[in-house]
Amino acid sequence: MDSIGYNFLIQHFSLNVLLPYKRSYLTTQPVRTKEILPDGEEEFFPQKFKTNGSWQEHLLFALKHEGINLQILKVLFQNVNKNELLALIQQKIHSIYSRRVWFFYEFLMNDELPIPPIKTGNYDFALPPDEYFVLDETHSSRAKRQRLWNNLPGNADFCPIVRMTKKIKA
Repeated sequence: MDSIGYNFLIQHFSLNVLLPYKRSYLTTQPVRTKEILPDGEEEFFPQKFKTNGSWQEHLLFALKHEGINLQILKVLFQNVNKNELLALIQQKIHSIYSRRVWFFYEFLMNDELPIPPIKTGNYDFALPPDEYFVLDETHSSRAKRQRLWNNLPGNADFCPIVRMTKKIKA
């Protein structure tokens, strides 16, 4: 089975990070399946989820299907070509996933990318509140450049991310 998402990025860039909670693989099976393990989840995706093989596609897959992992994102941003990252963001600048890549880059790296702020569109959340423990709207701030609510429960130096698993919800 081929690794996809964060697993691919960790292997491809030899990132020195903890294993992600959720690990994804491509399978020949026609349906998506999931296994709950003591240390996280493994999810198996049919071939229709296969990416074009670029690290950018694996990053977008990870954000869409595996959630937000600040440690992996920070180490990844330290290892990728900044121009390739800019191209990824600018390709679909209004996409929630592109805006999150942009936001997390600037948040974690303390480096403003040379992209003009988005002027129109709805605000969304940096972290989906139905998937994570987050700050409520009264304590969140606006990331105006990306049109996101910064609802992270911390700053770039210390930001504990707690995923709302089924076990925690119960």
